[in-house]
Order: sequence, then C-alpha cells, then structure tokens
Amino acid sequence: MINKYLSVLFVLYWQLLVTLATPECYAHHTFKKCSLQDSDCLTKRSNAAIKNFTRGIPELGIENMNQMLIDPTELKIDGTIQELNNIQVEGLENATINELRFIEPLKIIRLSFDTTFVFNYDYIVEGFLFMQPIVGEGPATVKIKNIQTDMIFFYDIIKKENGKHKLVIKDYRFGFNIKDSVEYNYMNLFHGDKKKNDLVNDFLNKNWTIITNVFGTYFYDMIYQKMFKAIRKYMRSQNLEDIVLFE
Repeated sequence: MINKYLSVLFVLYWQLLVTLATPECYAHHTFKKCSLQDSDCLTKRSNAAIKNFTRGIPELGIENMNQMLIDPTELKIDGTIQELNNIQVEGLENATINELRFIEPLKIIRLSFDTTFVFNYDYIVEGFLFMQPIVGEGPATVKIKNIQTDMIFFYDIIKKENGKHKLVIKDYRFGFNIKDSVEYNYMNLFHGDKKKNDLVNDFLNKNWTIITNVFGTYFYDMIYQKMFKAIRKYMRSQNLEDIVLFE
C-alpha cells in the first residue's frame, strides 16, 4: 500500500560523493579527483563518500538525508484514502553504488545503486482495499528490501564569467527493481482488531508486487526530488574544476 513511497540529485549526489568525500576534504584538497570519463573511479569515490555526504551540509542548507523527512500527504488510490504524517525515510547512507557513468556525447549521467529503504509514518486510512473495507489509525513501517534503482540525469556544463565551469542538472528519469521483497507492518488497523490487522498485513506481504504496481511510485518521487534539490544546491556552489579533472 505504500510502495507509492518509493533524482539528477543522485546524479550529482553521487557525482559529488564521487569526487568529494566530505566538505572538509575539499577544503584541504585531500580527495582524489576523477575524470568524467573514468566510471570506475567515480563509482569507487561515491561509495567511499556516501555516509559523509548524506549527513547533510548545514552551511549550504542541505538537510540530513540519513533520516529524510517527507512532507505530510494524502493519497487517494483505488478506493483507499490515506493520510500520512511524520514520514521518515532511512536507507540512503547504506546504499551501494553499482555504477556512476557520464555519457558525455548525450550529456547524460547514469547512476545505478542498491539499498534497503525503511519508511516509518503515522497513518489514517479508510475506504476499500481490493474491494474490502479498511479503516484504522496508528503507526506503520514499510521496508523495501534490496531495491536496485537505475537513474539517468540530463545535464549541461556552463562556463561562468570567471572562466570556471558549473555542472547543471536539468532533469531525470528513474526505474527500479525490488530484488527481495517489501515488508508491511500496519499497527492498529480496524482500531485494535488484531485478527483483522494481521490478516491485512499478511495479505500485503504476500502480494507486495501487486501492491507496488497499484500504488505506484509517489514516495520514490519525493525521495529523489529532495535529493535532486540538495545536490543541485551543492553543485551550484562548486566549480567543476575543483571536484573533478576537467579541462
């Protein structure tokens, strides 16, 4: 029911990670710069820097993404109305980058990474789930286990008046493949009727592929959008020459 929860931002997010382990590293020039043509170097550097970058950069207004906060929302899908509040997402800091590659002739960045996302939130639900009545209010946890995300980012490189260059991310697309499963745990469905509550959780967990198709990618979009904004903000503050080998 929540796979609707599940970035360009990642584009630069990992591009940044790739070339810049932490803001402190930049300051002391202790990091290894990668060429845009060296995918192996970019991938290795991004894996080394993920945890540092996802802690956030307050001085640039970039929030902590280890425990990402998503704005409250209301979902109306397939006869079900859900109000979701206090939404928190974990998992980015544990991501493994499979590939980060610049396809320069097309001005595209390809990013592939694996992780497990964990969503915690408070819900209010009513309506019908697959033609069966559902109601309840309480906490919920959804774990998307071993999800592979593939993204492409469209970018441009602009030259500033000072002769330095900026990498500008323009748009992105993504796809994903859940290689393990999705685990749902809704508490207090039917206002405390444990038998019905367990029945719904069991149904969701045994039919998670169908739930994913029905409820879509809303929260995935929200995650990647927040990441995109953070990376775009960071990259605007940096000269390309300072973080990669660029001539």
